[in-house]
Amino acid sequence: MAPASFLLQRLKSLPESSEDVDSLVRDIAPGVCGREVTLQEVVEALGPSLTHERPREREVGTQFLAGVLGELPPAYLNPAEASFMTAFLVDRLRDHHTVQPAVFLSCLALVKQEKLRDAEVQSLVEGIFREVQVQSHTVSDRRTVYSFLKYCLCNRASALKELGLSLLPGLVAAIEGESDPRNLLVVFSLVTALIQSGLTLQPFVEELFEVVAAYFPIEFVPPRGDPYAIQVEDLVLGLRRVLASTPLFAPYCLPLLQEKLDSDLTSAKLDSLHTLVACCEVYGAEDVHPHTRPLWGSLRREVMDGANKDVEEAALSALTAVVHVLEVGLTTAASRAAAATLIEAAVAECECHLRAPEQRLMWPSTRLLVALVVAAPGPAATITSKVVPQLASQCLKSDGTALAHQNTLSSLAMVLEAATKHPHLLLEDGHLSQLAGPVWEAFHHGLSSDEGPQVQTATLASLPPVFPALPSSHLQQAAQELTALLLDPSSSPSLREGIKKCLVRLGQQKPEVILKHALPPLLETLRTGTNPSSGESEVQVLESLASLACSKAVLAPVLTEMWKCAQTLLTDGPLECFHCYLSTIAKMVKSSLKDNESQQFLLEEWRGTQQILTMIIRLIQHSHPPHTPALLCLATILRSLIASESTPQALVQHLVTLAVHGTEEDSGGADTLLLPDSTPEMKRLLTTPLDYTDPSGSNMLYALEAVVSGAQNLSEELTCVLQLLRKVRVFGASTGDAELREVAVLLHAAAINKLQQDSQLSQAEEEAQADVEADLDPAQPKEKRLAALLVTTWTCKALVVRGSNLQQWWTKKLLNLLEDPELGVATARSFETVVKEHPYALSPACHARTRLLHRQRFFEGVVRPLVDTFSTSKGSLKTCCQVALCSLMPHLPQPILAPHVDKVLPVVLQGVTKNEGQVVVESVVETLASLLQHSPAPATQHLSFLLPALLSLTTNQPMAVRTKALECLDALATLPTTSLLPYRDDVLQGLKAALDDHKRVVRHAAASTRTVWIMVGAPGGS
Repeated sequence: MAPASFLLQRLKSLPESSEDVDSLVRDIAPGVCGREVTLQEVVEALGPSLTHERPREREVGTQFLAGVLGELPPAYLNPAEASFMTAFLVDRLRDHHTVQPAVFLSCLALVKQEKLRDAEVQSLVEGIFREVQVQSHTVSDRRTVYSFLKYCLCNRASALKELGLSLLPGLVAAIEGESDPRNLLVVFSLVTALIQSGLTLQPFVEELFEVVAAYFPIEFVPPRGDPYAIQVEDLVLGLRRVLASTPLFAPYCLPLLQEKLDSDLTSAKLDSLHTLVACCEVYGAEDVHPHTRPLWGSLRREVMDGANKDVEEAALSALTAVVHVLEVGLTTAASRAAAATLIEAAVAECECHLRAPEQRLMWPSTRLLVALVVAAPGPAATITSKVVPQLASQCLKSDGTALAHQNTLSSLAMVLEAATKHPHLLLEDGHLSQLAGPVWEAFHHGLSSDEGPQVQTATLASLPPVFPALPSSHLQQAAQELTALLLDPSSSPSLREGIKKCLVRLGQQKPEVILKHALPPLLETLRTGTNPSSGESEVQVLESLASLACSKAVLAPVLTEMWKCAQTLLTDGPLECFHCYLSTIAKMVKSSLKDNESQQFLLEEWRGTQQILTMIIRLIQHSHPPHTPALLCLATILRSLIASESTPQALVQHLVTLAVHGTEEDSGGADTLLLPDSTPEMKRLLTTPLDYTDPSGSNMLYALEAVVSGAQNLSEELTCVLQLLRKVRVFGASTGDAELREVAVLLHAAAINKLQQDSQLSQAEEEAQADVEADLDPAQPKEKRLAALLVTTWTCKALVVRGSNLQQWWTKKLLNLLEDPELGVATARSFETVVKEHPYALSPACHARTRLLHRQRFFEGVVRPLVDTFSTSKGSLKTCCQVALCSLMPHLPQPILAPHVDKVLPVVLQGVTKNEGQVVVESVVETLASLLQHSPAPATQHLSFLLPALLSLTTNQPMAVRTKALECLDALATLPTTSLLPYRDDVLQGLKAALDDHKRVVRHAAASTRTVWIMVGAPGGS
C-alpha cells in the first residue's frame, strides 16, 4: 500500500486530476479503514476540491467522500467523527443542485454508522426536507433519497419520532409526483415502513393517503426490452400493501374502492375487489360498517350481472371478507346491525330467485348466499334457517320439472357445504342437526325419483358435500339406500359410478357406517350371487367393493372375504371367474399400498406375500395347463407387495435357492421358511428346480420373476444368482411356450439390472455374452435364434437403463444383427424395446437401477451408425436401418431429436416415397408426422416428391396411416408460402378422395387439412 502522505497528496490534486474517482476510492479506502489515515485528514485533504469555485469540481470531491464513507465498517466512526461528518453534509445540502446527489449518497452511507446519534439523524433528515426539491432531481438520485428515508424509518425510527409534525409534510413533499416505476416500488415500501414504524400519522393521514392513492388503480405497461423487468403486478401489490396497512386509511380508501368498483374497466374492478379483501384483513368493524350498504349494492350488482367470471369470483370473496369483519373480532352494536341489515337484504332478494330454479338468477343468488354463509357462523345460522327449509320443500314438490329439481338440489348442497365449515353448527344440538330431517328427506326423494335418471345423477353429485351436515342415523339410511340402488339390476352404469363415488366419500368420513350398512349386503350378494346365469352383477359388486376399500377398516373385511371366495373358485368354480376376483384384488392392493396403514395390514397382518405365493402353487397344482391370465395377475400382486417390503431379501434368497438347487437337502429348509403351513404336494412343487422339461416347475417362473423384479436389489450374499441366470437363459432358449419365454427374459433382465456393480456383474455379463453368441449362430434353429435375440435385447436394455458401460457390446451386437437376413427385421423392431417404457419391467416403481437420460444416451450412440449404414447399403439392410430409426423416435423427446433432424429426415422420407412394404410405412409415417410437427423446415427441399407420396398414403391404407399422412400435410402447410404455392392446387386435388373416405375421423382430418391448404397464399393465410 502507498504511504499515507502520498495518498493525501493525491487527494489535494483531485481537482486537476484525471484519475477515475472509483479507482481512487479503492486505493484510499483500505488506508482509512485501517486507520492509517483518519477521515478528518481525508476531508481536509479534499479541501481544495470541496471548496472549488466550479460546482463540477465540488461534485467530484463530494462523490469521492461518499465512496469512502460507503466502504467504512458500521462501527468505524466515533461520536465526534460522526458529528463532524453530519455537520459537514448538512452544510453541503445547501450547495449547488449538481453537488447534492453526491451528498445524498454520503448521507445514506453515514446513517448506517452505529455511533451516529439520534439528533444527527434528525439533522440529516431535516436538511433534506428543507434544502432539497426531490422531484427536480434525476430518477437515480430520487431513489437514493427514498432509500435513505426508508433506512431511517426501518432502523432509526426512534430518532424520527422527535421530529414530530415536521416529518410527514416533508415526506409527502418528497414523494409527491413520483412517476418512475422503479422508484414507485421504493416509495410504496417507504410508506409501508413509515406506517409500520409506529410514528404518529395525525393530522396528515389524508395527505399521506392522497399521495399514494393517486396511483390507484395502477395502469402500467412494461416497455419492450425493459432491463429492470418491472412488472405491473409488482406495482399493484406494492400499492395494495400501502392501502391495506392501517385502519386510519379506511375513511378515504373504502370510498375510493367503491368509486373504482363502479367504473367500466374490468382491471379497475378486479384491483378494487382484491384490495378490498386485503383491507378487510386490517380494518376493523368500526371502520367498515359505515360503508356496508354501498359496498353491498356494488358487490351484489357484479355477481348478479355475471358479466365477467373473474370479477364475479373476486366480488364474492370481497363480500365474504366484509361480512367477516363485521361479525368476527372486536365488533360493535352498529357493526352487528349493519351486518344484520345486509344479511336480511340478501336473503330477501335471493329467496325470490331461489323459488324460480329454472331462471338464470338462481345461481348468482346461491353464490351470494354461499359467500355470506362462509363469512361467519352468525350469517350461516340465519341464512340456513330460512333458505334450507325452503329449498328442501321445493325438492319435494311434484309439480316442478326435472331441471328445476336438479338445480334446487345443487343449490341446497352448495349452501349446506358452506355451512359445514363452521364446526359448532355440526354438533348434535347444533343448528344443522335441527335441519337434518328435511334435508335428508329432500335427498331421499331425489334418489328414489321417477322423474328420470338426470335427477338421480344430480342427487348423487350433490349428496357427498352434505354428508358432514347429516347425523349418523341419516347417514345409515343413506348407506342402505345407496347400496340397494347399486345392487338394483336396472341401475345404469353411469348411475352406479355416481353411487360408488358417494359411498367412497361416505367411507372416508364415516367408515363405521360403510362397515355396518353397506358392506354386509354387498358381501352377501358376493356369496350368493343375484343371477347365477350371468356374471355381470358379480363383476359390478366386485368393482364396488374394490372402490370402497380405501382404508384399512374397510379393506380388511373386503379383502378377507374376497380371498376366501377366490380360494373356493380355484377348486370349484370356473377359472375365468377366479381370474375376475384376482383382477379386483390386484386393483385393491395397488391402491391400498399408497396408504401406510393399509400397506402394513397387507404385508404383516394378512401376510400378503405368503398368501399370494401359496395361491400361485395351488393354481399350478389344480389346473393343467395353468390359467396364464390368472398366473400373470397373481405375479403382478406379488411384485407390488415385494416392491413395498422394506426387507424382502430373505424371501428372494429362499426362492432363488429353491429354483437353483431344488431338493430340500440342498436348499437348507428354504421351503419351510417360505411356506410354514405348506402341504407335501406344495413342498414338492416348491422344491422342484427350474427346468423347462417339467411343466409344473416351469410355471413357478412367474413367482420367481415377480420376486426378483420387485426386490430392491440383489445383495452380494445371494451366491447362486449366477447359476440362476444360466438356468433362465437355458430355459428361455429351450421352452416352446412364448409366454414363459418372455417371463424368463424379463427375469434375466431384472437380475442383470439389480446386481451390484462388481465382479459378479462382469462375470454374469460375460457368461451371457458367450451363451448368446452360441445361440445366435446361423446354424441354430430360427426359434432358438429368436429367443437369443430376445435375451440380447432385454439384457441390452437392462444395462442401458442402469447406465453401465457394459452395454456397448450388446448395442453393437444389435447393430450387427441388422445385417442378418433371418433376424434383421426382428432386430430392427427390438430397438424400440430398448427405449420404450414397459408397464413394470425395469421401472423405478420396481426399484430398477435407473440412470437419468439413458434413452437419450442410447439414441446418441446408435443414430450415426444407423444413418451411415442406411446411406451406404441396399436392399433389406437399408429397410432394417429405416425401421430401427423409426421405431426409436416416437419414444424420445423432441429436444433430443432436433439436432439430428437433418440426418434423420432423409431416411424417413425414403420410407414414405418408396414402396418398402407395409411394415416400413406404418412406422415411418407416424415418425414423420412427429418430426414435421416440430421441425418442418428441413422438408422444404423435398416437397416435390414428398407431397405426392403423402397424398398417395391418404387412400388405400390402414386408417392410422391415412390420418398420420394428413397430419404430415397439415404440418407442411406451415412452411413459407413461396415454397408451398406451386403445389397448392395439386394438394387440394389430391385430397378429394380423402374427403370422401368411409371413416368419419379421416374425413374430418381431410377437411381440416384442405382448409389449411386453401389459405396458403390467401390474404391472412400462411
